[in-house]
Amino acid sequence: RRSVQIWWQRLEASHSLNLGERPLYFVSSNTHSLANLFSGFVRQESGAIIDLLLRDRPEGLDEEYRRLRDDEPGQVGNLLYYASRFYLQHSQYAREAQSRFAEHEAAVGLRRMRDPDCLDVEAQVIEIAKLRTAGLDPRLGNFSAEEIALLQASDALILNIDYPLGMAAYHVFSQVSTAVSDLLGVYIIGKAATLNGRVGDVMIPNVVYDEHSKNTFLFRNCFTALDVAPYLRYGTV
Repeated sequence: RRSVQIWWQRLEASHSLNLGERPLYFVSSNTHSLANLFSGFVRQESGAIIDLLLRDRPEGLDEEYRRLRDDEPGQVGNLLYYASRFYLQHSQYAREAQSRFAEHEAAVGLRRMRDPDCLDVEAQVIEIAKLRTAGLDPRLGNFSAEEIALLQASDALILNIDYPLGMAAYHVFSQVSTAVSDLLGVYIIGKAATLNGRVGDVMIPNVVYDEHSKNTFLFRNCFTALDVAPYLRYGTV
């Protein structure tokens, strides 16, 4: 608990955004998920990423790219999101690409903090008013002029943390929920175990058993199978 408190204090101090005083959406997910959806970096660099796939063939992804390109072109974007890590970390263009990636994140108001000496959970703070609708993933939908105006006028922040497990998750959420004055939503997205299923499936729960308190929580999930199924090709909901 003390580690989480210090982590939160450093997070507040590292960005002059008044975290505790502004409306906040709390998200627990991979640190690349929202960055990919919001920044537009991968789509801008898609040509160079495809060249890397075809030239260096990391993990044999060149074959997967050709198959998707010919049979399911709408799914190529997901592959490029995955392949971008090779582009950013292992390609001959990595240093320049990382610089452009940082510029994209700054342009959409995304700031990062990682303090492994205190708590090994990366945090991202995103200012909704700075999101650029032209750079958003197309699957997020088309925005009307009124909706764009609402986004640009928003004072709210999105806090995304690299999903911790077990007691770490309990203490992080306990700290955030008590330190923030206006918590607008909680979105927990991550890995889970199921008794039946296969890799690629998506599980949408409406009940959670808390091993710490021995309580069972029933809730109405904001996501449904209809929200997810159109984007799946290799799994079920």
